[in-house]
Parts: sequence; C-alpha cells; structure tokens
Amino acid sequence: MTNYPNDPNQPGGYGEQPKDGSGDSSGNPQYGTPDYNSPQYGAPQEGSQYGAQPYGSPQYGTPDKQGNPYGAPVPQEHDKSTLIMILGILAIPCCGLFTGIPAIIMGRQALAQIDSSGGMLGGRGKVQAGFICGIIGTVLSVLGVIIRLAS
Repeated sequence: MTNYPNDPNQPGGYGEQPKDGSGDSSGNPQYGTPDYNSPQYGAPQEGSQYGAQPYGSPQYGTPDKQGNPYGAPVPQEHDKSTLIMILGILAIPCCGLFTGIPAIIMGRQALAQIDSSGGMLGGRGKVQAGFICGIIGTVLSVLGVIIRLAS
C-alpha cells in the first residue's frame, strides 16, 4: 500500500483525511506547517562535508599561484595552426605536393614555436594533424608520379 493522499487503491477512496493525527482539531490536515525537529533542506548534516563554507575559507574563484582569480590561463592558439591543418588535409585528396610541402615546413616551424613558448601557445593538435597529413599527401603524390612514369 502507498501513503499518497488521493490514491484510489487506499481504503476510503479519494479525499480521505490522514489518520495519523497530523490534522488540526477539526480534522483538516496542516499542509505547509514546517517540522522544526527534522533537518531543513540543504542544511549540512553532522559530520558532512557539504553545506555553506565558513567565513574565510577558500571559495570558488580563488586565485592561483600567479594571482589569476579564474585559474590557469588558457593558452592562445598558434596563429597558423588552422592554415597548416587545412594545407595538410588538402594535400591528401587533391593538391599533393603544392600544399603538402608547405604544410610540412610550416608545421615544423609552428611545432618548434609551440614547444619553446612554455605553454603560452596552443593549437599543437591542429599543427600535428596538418604536419602528418602533409607528409602523407606528399608521399602519396611522389608515389603517384613514380607509378605514372613507370607505366
């Protein structure tokens, strides 16, 4: 059995008043009357780590070692990372040597700049993708030229 007030499966049907004595003297239930003996919603329990932090404790937005209140700074992406990735991707299906070689040269330079920046430059994944795709596109182009000249 359930304890829902309007459950049709309860004896007495709809609208039956609770029989646990939680109503007033006329039998009307006192909905919304707070129960001050039970812990309130959101109040920390004894030994609980949740709830309001005491005054003076570290809060969200606490400055990091450099004094930045929002945590570590996000590295700025390398200026040419998207260009290198596009050149490398285009080297595989259509442009071959024309975009593959620039992707390799620019990718190597950008990777060196990102490594020497000490974490201030991002975009390493894009640069590596363009660099690797440039190598693959150049190798495929050279193999295609060798096969055409051999036949």
